[in-house]
Amino acid sequence: MLDRFLNKMTNVQPAAARCILQRLVTSCKSAPTCFLQGVGTFRYYVDRDTGEICTSQERIRCGC
Repeated sequence: MLDRFLNKMTNVQPAAARCILQRLVTSCKSAPTCFLQGVGTFRYYVDRDTGEICTSQERIRCGC
């Protein structure tokens, strides 16, 4: 009951309800540690419903 009240007041889901269903995302973006290419491939998980990033972004390799 308290969770529903807080959700209505702040329009934020309780922490337990976020990031239950996730999907893996791979993206290419600027990476200062990749000197030659200047870009890197990153991997992270996002919430399937909201698109909110659930894990830290991990660089897999330099280049895309």
